[in-house]
Amino acid sequence: MSWLRSLKHMGWLCNFAVWINVANFIIVMIAAAKYGPDVTITVQTTLLNKAWLTNPAPVKTFFSVPPAAYQQNVPDPSTAVLQGVNNMVYSYSVSHASSCLE
Repeated sequence: MSWLRSLKHMGWLCNFAVWINVANFIIVMIAAAKYGPDVTITVQTTLLNKAWLTNPAPVKTFFSVPPAAYQQNVPDPSTAVLQGVNNMVYSYSVSHASSCLE
């Protein structure tokens, strides 16, 4: 248990890390609100419509699998389902981790 007692001197580092994350979050939110998304790299390196470079498509939400025009990697619907499951897992883990910090 002596290793646990030695960690009490590292509390300032943990607090500093939390405040750096909060500051980073605020900076990113201000930058996103001011400049908006840049779709250049995404459109150039994926299967998305190249005309969206000059005239970006509006944000759309889909109840089920998005159509092939909105698939980034493969125009296969099963890939979209797996990407959706991947997004659900990541969003759940982030929300769970943030609730543990409270």
